Amino acid sequence: AAGLVAVLLRDSADRLNEQEHQTQNTIVQSVIKRQMAKLRTYIFDYAVWDDTYDQFAGEPDAQWLKENLGPYVVPTFQVSNAAVISAGGKLRYWYDEKSGEDKHPHTDDLAMLVEHARTAVADERAGRATPIIGTIKFDGRPYFLAVYAISVGSDKRKAGPERSSNALIYLK
Repeated sequence: AAGLVAVLLRDSADRLNEQEHQTQNTIVQSVIKRQMAKLRTYIFDYAVWDDTYDQFAGEPDAQWLKENLGPYVVPTFQVSNAAVISAGGKLRYWYDEKSGEDKHPHTDDLAMLVEHARTAVADERAGRATPIIGTIKFDGRPYFLAVYAISVGSDKRKAGPERSSNALIYLK
């Protein structure tokens, strides 16, 4: 009888452990979906904006960058990094939550971001603008990634010839 009780208790404990695991997995998946949805909104709001497009059509104004990109979006949207990379692969802007604008990404990490930026710009130019949202390993750690081609946002300018040549990137 004692053996039967032990088997029943073990089976019951196994079922409880499996249920707990499934519950935790559901919670984690929900958190990830929420984070990605937030990043999708944040990246779109700043990438598809005439001001951002105009700033990166030339050399961006330092005061505008301070008020609208890195020092603003990092704490406001709780992202770790903000970057702008051209379709040609040039790092046009970088902001890191820890070191500000001083520390640029490692060459391999930058190459990965350049590829995402090129894809986003190419998609926008082909009329298929959509955010690139996912997870990546950056600087040896996992991050959420959001990339979107910088483009004009006003209806009047959307009908014109202006097309993206830069992408905005957030890492969280």
